[in-house]
Amino acid sequence: MKKLVVFLFALGVLTSCNNKEKQNAKDDVKKAEEAVTKAAEKTTEKVEEAAQDVANYFKEYKTKTGKSFVVDKKGDGSLVTVTVTPKGFEFGEEMVLKDVDPVSKIFLADLNNDGYEELYIVTTAAGSGSYGNIYGFSSNKDKSVTPISVPEITEQDLKTKFKGYMGHDVFYLKNGKLYRKYPVYKDTDSNAKPTGGEQIIEYVLIPGEATWILKVK
Repeated sequence: MKKLVVFLFALGVLTSCNNKEKQNAKDDVKKAEEAVTKAAEKTTEKVEEAAQDVANYFKEYKTKTGKSFVVDKKGDGSLVTVTVTPKGFEFGEEMVLKDVDPVSKIFLADLNNDGYEELYIVTTAAGSGSYGNIYGFSSNKDKSVTPISVPEITEQDLKTKFKGYMGHDVFYLKNGKLYRKYPVYKDTDSNAKPTGGEQIIEYVLIPGEATWILKVK
């Protein structure tokens, strides 16, 4: 009889342990599912926020002197068309950037310190290189608006001031100056793993023969 009682007690303990293990396993699965759901929600929120940020770029940019640049776009693919319409200037026609990379940033700045802000539009290629470009529009003392000339990076540049450049660049303003930062690639580096550190290049806005020129300092 005692053996039977002991056996039943042991069986009860084992059953209880198995039930606890099963419950613990269910709890672990539930926690994992909740973690996955939260991660998915955060990812969705980030994507939606990024999309909203980009959407907010296309609006009216008002300068300190009361003039405006109205920026709009057409298309949502890897290439878009962006229009810039001057508002409040004595002379000003709609200017078009046709089939450019997606816009990643738009800002106003007075890089030539003449008291009149320019409009800058930064684009980033959708490919693995994420190559950046910048387009500018200058206010000519609030009378008219003209595109700013931005020289392309040449083969010679890649051997000198842009040595190790393979895209993944970022344009940003700091203390009223414009900079371009990008990772430096060595000859044996893969696109996903640059090992040459970072390079920061400053741009200046200088007068040209017919328009302003944004060039490396």
